[in-house]
Amino acid sequence: MLQHLDSREVRRLCGALKKAYQHNTEMRAKHADDPRKFLDSELELDEELKKITIVASAPDLYGDLLGIMPVLVVLLNHENVDIAGETMSFLRELTDPDTAGLDNDSDSDEDEEEDGNDGTGKRMMMKKKKKKKSGTSGADLVRSLVEHGVLSAVIQRLSCFTNEARGDESEAEAVSSCVLLLTNLLEIQPDLADTMKVNHGAGDDARDGSARRASSSMLSWLLRRINPQYYPNFDDNKLAACELLSMMVQGSDAVKRELGAGTSDGILSLLGAANGYKKGDPTSEEEQEFMQNVFGCLCGALLIPANQQAFMDAEGTQLMLLILKTKRTAGHGALQVLDFALARCPRACLQFIQVQGLKTAFAAFMGRAKLGKLRGENEGTQDEKAEHRAVSIIASLLGQCGGGGGGEENDEVVSAARNRVLAKFVENEYEKCDRLMDLYFKYHESVQSAAESYLRDRIEEESEILAAIDAGEVTVKIISENNSSSDIGNDDKIRRHRAIVEEKLAAEREVGLLEARMDSGLFRLQQVAQIVGHVWSSGDIGIQKHILQLLHLRSVSLEGIREILLELYTTVGDGAKNVADRSAQRRQVRTLLVGLKTEEADIVRVEITFAQEQREEEKQLQREEEQQQRSGMEDSGRRHGRERSRSRERDRHDGGRHRSKSPPSS
Repeated sequence: MLQHLDSREVRRLCGALKKAYQHNTEMRAKHADDPRKFLDSELELDEELKKITIVASAPDLYGDLLGIMPVLVVLLNHENVDIAGETMSFLRELTDPDTAGLDNDSDSDEDEEEDGNDGTGKRMMMKKKKKKKSGTSGADLVRSLVEHGVLSAVIQRLSCFTNEARGDESEAEAVSSCVLLLTNLLEIQPDLADTMKVNHGAGDDARDGSARRASSSMLSWLLRRINPQYYPNFDDNKLAACELLSMMVQGSDAVKRELGAGTSDGILSLLGAANGYKKGDPTSEEEQEFMQNVFGCLCGALLIPANQQAFMDAEGTQLMLLILKTKRTAGHGALQVLDFALARCPRACLQFIQVQGLKTAFAAFMGRAKLGKLRGENEGTQDEKAEHRAVSIIASLLGQCGGGGGGEENDEVVSAARNRVLAKFVENEYEKCDRLMDLYFKYHESVQSAAESYLRDRIEEESEILAAIDAGEVTVKIISENNSSSDIGNDDKIRRHRAIVEEKLAAEREVGLLEARMDSGLFRLQQVAQIVGHVWSSGDIGIQKHILQLLHLRSVSLEGIREILLELYTTVGDGAKNVADRSAQRRQVRTLLVGLKTEEADIVRVEITFAQEQREEEKQLQREEEQQQRSGMEDSGRRHGRERSRSRERDRHDGGRHRSKSPPSS
């Protein structure tokens, strides 16, 4: 018979479980030497735990479980492995992201897109406010578990398993439950990985310290679990551990930094896992996913500049080149890792050239890498990705080895390395130049075609909207800055506000055009244009004549390349973490423009536009800060006004009450 669940019943189950736990704790402490005397209390605890697991099927009642979280966390490491296992399974069900009510909620209202109709028969996307959900969200449940030490409890439980590597199936199942629970916690609350790495003050309690230790221990355990030195065979738990590690790396810069720290040996562990696929391909789709996660973790770690040096010290560059030479499926991941390792790192680029990496890089650039095929992916897509990585690598080599951005042009070693890269474009009758210009024409055509298609559709759509407004077929509501609205229903208002509509449509068109161009390969086109600029600026007459010949065959000139670099000049460095990096990247592009004989007036015009945009951004930020300050002051004033009004009301009420109770005068 199905049990009827409501809030009252859940609270009763929680009370019964807590009582059974306390009784079992007392009996275990009292009869520690005689298990038979606390057996009944253990059975009672197990029975109550089984009863409460039914609540996992009622997400709307999860709020009533918050009070029992401390008990459940303690039970994760109960001496009875069956009770600990049941608790782990229960928490896994409670934190399953697919369970209703456990999506990644936000406490604030969110905008939600909804199909609407503008009166002209044209479908439009409108915004509506999504109502705030009531009840306990997944984040609330996770927050409660973390506050009561679930991370330390799970890590402590994982550290108790010593026979998994020997084939103990029960321990393997328990490990799987632990890892999946942690995965659920991170999936519901992605910032949890970063939260665990926050440096707490000296006044924090012991629980905060245990969270820090849990984080470090968790990372160490995961790195050990994927290391073939300790677990040579692939299994489901190795895949689950690598997936959890990948989530932590993606969600936290602190975890990325920890991977490169000497205490964790994270880079070495990941390289060891990648080394296992140097001579053999994955035997299943699951193992292929594990391999790709390993390379993905390496790429994430290399986003931290300090880790690029750790990668070099661990001879990661040499390992990736060896993997590429074997032409296995792991070569796709190795090429991606090299792309991340060389980005904005002159030392890594110099090392790459010194260890004979140019032959491998240009083989991929020429489309001759012939890497193994990945399961479930189109062969053409794989070749295209390899092509993109090779272009990015060569752009990094030329850009970081004395390319005008790092101030190392006079260094003899760097200059010699740069000349070795440029010499590749002269070999075999300029075949690398032929390939370079083929890629330029390919990407340019793709970007131009996408832009023309977008503009054609967009202009047609805008014409229909404006025509409908002019004809009075649709009522347009304009929202002004002070949030007041006015309905446009006559010719005078239409003429007065039509310009506002056109301005808004133009702004949307500009953003949409950039997105369409980026999706069709604008970034790759800019990289190829930079390579052309570097090769042209080398001053080799033979290279310059060959490039001009290839351009003239298409009836185009260097002006198209200059325009691409001028556009790049306005945005390059936007993602830089500091002013010095941004200035270096802009200086490099300017050097290329000068080398391509770009008119100084055009460069100055772009610089003036850039400076104006910078000033406008600063003014906008200042206005927003001032607006926030004014809003805060107004809110504070209104709050104090309401408090004063309530205070006066209480005084009048209390005064009247006291007067009514005063005895009559004699």
